[in-house]
Amino acid sequence: MSNSVKFTKKDFSEGKHTVTLTVTDDKGATGKDIIIITIAKDGNIPPVANAGDDITISLDEKLKLNASESYDPDGNIIKYNWSFEANNGKL
Repeated sequence: MSNSVKFTKKDFSEGKHTVTLTVTDDKGATGKDIIIITIAKDGNIPPVANAGDDITISLDEKLKLNASESYDPDGNIIKYNWSFEANNGKL
């Protein structure tokens, strides 16, 4: 789509679109970032959920998460719903 440091596009269709940026350094190593762009037909922009950064804790530590950085650009968040899935199949 583009080989530039900046990217511009318009005329998206309604729905969710995935944009992937891959950068390559002068030694051939690559890094990747993926973003989701949501195009809302009715103008209601979905809220942005932010549970914080990835963390590592020890087995005896209490997990503390904070969604206070979540926001709704054109309204108010009225509900928070946390769910948990263990990658090892154990809770």
